[in-house]
Amino acid sequence: MNEFVTSSAEPGYLVPLALTTAPFNPTDDPRFFFKSEQIEQRINLLLHLIRASDKVALLFAKQGFGKSALLMQLQYSLGDDVRICRIDVEPSTEPTVLLLHCLRTLGVDDHEIQLSADHSELLRQRCQSLQNLKIKPLLLIDDAHQLSEESLAMILNCLSWQEDEQFLLQAVLTAKHTMPELNTIHGRIQRIDYFPIITETELIAYLMHRLTAAGYQGALPFKEKIVRHIFKKSAGNLELINQLAHQQLLGIKSVQGFKIFNLTTWFKWLGVGLLGVSIILLLTFQDNINKLFSPEENTKFDQLSEVSPEPSIAMVIADNNTSEMESLEKLLPTEAGIVEEEKTNLSAEKQGREELEALLAELPIAEPEGIVSQAEAEKTAGTDIKQIAEEALTSPKLKEKTATDSSEQWVLQQDSNFYTFQMMGSWDEEKVNDFIEKYELTGDLVVFKSKRSGRIWYALIYGVFESKEIAQQASNTWPETLQSLPKWLRQFESVQQQIQK
Repeated sequence: MNEFVTSSAEPGYLVPLALTTAPFNPTDDPRFFFKSEQIEQRINLLLHLIRASDKVALLFAKQGFGKSALLMQLQYSLGDDVRICRIDVEPSTEPTVLLLHCLRTLGVDDHEIQLSADHSELLRQRCQSLQNLKIKPLLLIDDAHQLSEESLAMILNCLSWQEDEQFLLQAVLTAKHTMPELNTIHGRIQRIDYFPIITETELIAYLMHRLTAAGYQGALPFKEKIVRHIFKKSAGNLELINQLAHQQLLGIKSVQGFKIFNLTTWFKWLGVGLLGVSIILLLTFQDNINKLFSPEENTKFDQLSEVSPEPSIAMVIADNNTSEMESLEKLLPTEAGIVEEEKTNLSAEKQGREELEALLAELPIAEPEGIVSQAEAEKTAGTDIKQIAEEALTSPKLKEKTATDSSEQWVLQQDSNFYTFQMMGSWDEEKVNDFIEKYELTGDLVVFKSKRSGRIWYALIYGVFESKEIAQQASNTWPETLQSLPKWLRQFESVQQQIQK
């Protein structure tokens, strides 16, 4: 985030509000980090990707939405089973400097570094030794879009290291855009669009949270009208919220001897003044006006040609010339509505869900596969949705589960090209069973086990579908309470690989 441009090093409102520091300046202090419902979902999603997969996560959004702060909070949330190397990218950062930084951060002794002729191989060996100790080496790279071509190539090479079909290094990156350069690791990259919109209710909580962290005690120093103004102008952008709140606090103490009029008052008195001037002019030139409309002068008006009205002019706003602020305001109605809907749907589940249940809402509806052919799309589009849902679960290709089959055996028997929905995952099997009872799930329902970091991970999958389109259409026929749940559409091939690890 950009530093605020202020008139002095210490804002004048610190003393009147008894603050220890400016509450809305950029800071890495974890006390100032605010977990809205959407932000907490993103953190849980990233934690799951780190602990239960080998995915490389890319968190992308425009500047000002708190990517750096979220990365810092993620770092505080990880335990001793993860060894972190944090990289704050600068355009001038060289590959050799990055490599040495990774070696030192991951625990390689300076003496070893000096003796080694191949630092890249030394880093690979260090990652392998950490994996043997059940410790996952992790890169946290902020502003990855600023990496030079050479530095990015070095990072991608490190992320490709494998031993016994297991990747040695994992990463979470932040950037302003989707970084197509990462497509070389297409099988691992998980892009996450980070656009957390703060609602007006959350905005009040956010402002109080930042003020309290700076030592403030008392009621919110912003009137309701000011809060609405900040909400409208910021469109949920955290950086803009901080700037607007900072500017409002600077205006708490008005300049002595100078009365400040707001814009509404100014226009009101301007209108009164213009009305008064108009009345005076009307009285002054009343005789001339009467002569103008007298009968003997009417012929002059008859000779005038009829003046055609000017055509109305439509206002055109070019998309490529709009500012970032206008773009955010256009998005606000749609995004704010989505946030309110998600908040309503997820609040009832917050206490009873664990890890994947709350976080997979942000995963794509399907894994990245090839583009669906036009013929297949037309065929699917012309099929009745309810009929597809029924046929999907009664397909002759579906392997029925017998009494002697374990859940894992049943999964391995399914066609690897078919699809299923993963509804949740947890370290605790009872949590999964409680979830099944709560939503009264029946049918093709399986809880399978897999190993994650030496522990048993329980995952719940639901349904068997011959294609992604059939799966998506079938899910549209589910009860409303079930449709609102986060779900992950997976191919059986990936589930089978997870079990066989």
